[in-house]
Amino acid sequence: MIQCLRIDDRFLHGQVITKWLTIYNPDAIVIADDKMVDDAISKMALRVAKPEGMKLTIRNIEDAIELMKNERTQQMKLFVLVKTTESARKLVEAGLEIDCVNIGGIRNTSKDAKVLAGVVRVTGEDINNLKAIANKVREIDIRTVPSEKKVDVIKLINN
Repeated sequence: MIQCLRIDDRFLHGQVITKWLTIYNPDAIVIADDKMVDDAISKMALRVAKPEGMKLTIRNIEDAIELMKNERTQQMKLFVLVKTTESARKLVEAGLEIDCVNIGGIRNTSKDAKVLAGVVRVTGEDINNLKAIANKVREIDIRTVPSEKKVDVIKLINN
């Protein structure tokens, strides 16, 4: 079961390790990203950063979906990290059981990106992806850390 799907372009960093993983206490972390799979240095850094004793797997989107649909994996509590709204949408539309989607940071540098909230900068494509995600999950919010008040993404988009 995916306890939380987090969109965060920094993947596994201090706030995720000390706050999010403490709250959810997952059996494993899954990083789903098509580019990260081929980046040996970043993968090594992520493996060093993960909490001791916690499982970590880094897969491309397609392989991550296959892994999370595996009967054995479905019995585990998973914390999933993706970099983009597009990746999150692919996971959600694959029919995976996802309790919540959280946006921690999208530092989109595209000239047409607009600030949605804090460090969340989105394009029109991101907004379409977020709306599609919202139609398939129970909850989608923006929070840097779990103790912050949840900000409803769709309310921000509609304002």
